[in-house]
Amino acid sequence: MANIVLKNIKIGDKFRIVGNRLQTQGYYEFAPGTIVQVVYRSSASIQITQIPNSAGYTGRQASIVLSDLSPLSISKEDLQKELLKLEEQKEDIQNKIDWITETGSEEYDETEVKVWTTLKTLDDKKLSPLEKSKLIAKLIKEG
Repeated sequence: MANIVLKNIKIGDKFRIVGNRLQTQGYYEFAPGTIVQVVYRSSASIQITQIPNSAGYTGRQASIVLSDLSPLSISKEDLQKELLKLEEQKEDIQNKIDWITETGSEEYDETEVKVWTTLKTLDDKKLSPLEKSKLIAKLIKEG
């Protein structure tokens, strides 16, 4: 059985229950074999909840002894999804850095970005008034 280290656990990680020394927050326990997901992590503990399945979602949460968990193997598809999320996060961060560089601002501020983008849209002579209004409406909806 793999040795699980608290500092390496992230919210969203999935495990299989292999032991029964659960310290529950209520009157429920998860049986060995149950697949759970980390929903909360602090420097000292984690909270887990049962993964929804065909029988439904329990919504129960519990603290757990780490030695009662076994990591789940991860499929190629799950790894690709995780990589896509990370690439999107990287792109978002790069866009923020690019905005700070382009504007000479000291820090990133979402409101300033929206105002700045709106002004750039209004100044764009290539866009029709309808195109401008659609772009600005999209900025407002995203807020």
